[in-house]
Amino acid sequence: MSKNRQKRVSEHCWVEVRGFEPGGEVEKYHIVDPAEADAAEFRIASTCPLAQTLIGASIGQSVEFESP
Repeated sequence: MSKNRQKRVSEHCWVEVRGFEPGGEVEKYHIVDPAEADAAEFRIASTCPLAQTLIGASIGQSVEFESP
């Protein structure tokens, strides 16, 4: 999550995503405006499926996501 201590994921937040395997790697993503998205910099568009799944989730909440 971003440093402003929001209670829910929203655009401009940093999120940590754990891989699908038990003990999978944790990756950090920044949810940004689509014009600012850059996969190489781990900035994902707020309109992409992963971001849409995460937006609105509570801090620490587990969510399920199936890659398209």
